[in-house]
Amino acid sequence: MLRIAIPYGLLSSAQLRALAGIAQRYDRGYGHFTPPEPAVQLAQAEDVRTILAELASVEMHAIQTSGNCIRNVTSDSLGRCDAG
Repeated sequence: MLRIAIPYGLLSSAQLRALAGIAQRYDRGYGHFTPPEPAVQLAQAEDVRTILAELASVEMHAIQTSGNCIRNVTSDSLGRCDAG
């Protein structure tokens, strides 16, 4: 899984075309827009090194996007839980 940051929540047409091409070539042909941080997630991304180079060519990255990792889980004294 690869999560790609959308800088400031704005995509240029060149960036959107690059994302579409990456999804076609290295994944299943589509990605998911993820809330709350603006990002696109590819489920079965292959050849991540090449993907990152293509992203850099349109001023995009996957830095600090959480990726495929365990997320922080917190709870309060009332037993409510928030994963984030």
